[in-house]
Amino acid sequence: GGPAAQNLILMNEAIVLSNSLALGFLSSFNGDVLQNFTLYKGAVPSNFGGRSASALNIEMRKGDKENWKGSFSLGTGVSKVLLEGPPVKEKTGLIAAARRSNANWLLRQVDNADVRASNIRFHDLYLGVSHQFSQKSNLDLNILNTGDYFQFADNFGFEWNNFVGSITSRNLITDDFSLVGMAAYGSF
Repeated sequence: GGPAAQNLILMNEAIVLSNSLALGFLSSFNGDVLQNFTLYKGAVPSNFGGRSASALNIEMRKGDKENWKGSFSLGTGVSKVLLEGPPVKEKTGLIAAARRSNANWLLRQVDNADVRASNIRFHDLYLGVSHQFSQKSNLDLNILNTGDYFQFADNFGFEWNNFVGSITSRNLITDDFSLVGMAAYGSF
């Protein structure tokens, strides 16, 4: 464990500037769209830019290229929706997911007037599109937007948003040579 600045968090190899929601109690990553993750702790490889504490690369799922499907859930604290399918069958996969808090009703149950007058909400939105041009060439687009809002009565509060977007091209030139390019943008 080092300081937070020595930890690197990536989404499909693009830097994520803020990785939590709801005052740090929840991850910015919706578990419904996670594929895999790799965690390096202590001996972090040099290609992660010299981070000495840890590096975490979170791989998001690619959308289904065969069939459309989705899910929806309404919970006491969080609601979420997921849709995935093939805009171009067998070539393009799309996955879109959203979570939003709906916990303010819990604040309204508290006897304290300041707590009842408070407001808390968060959201995360994810969009992934993967297109296969040929057996040797594909293009991936990934977008993650998260946000937090907290207001304690009229006393204090905060609001912030996080955005990460990337586009990645993978091309197999020969059996021994591939070309990978990425453009990414992030803001917090």
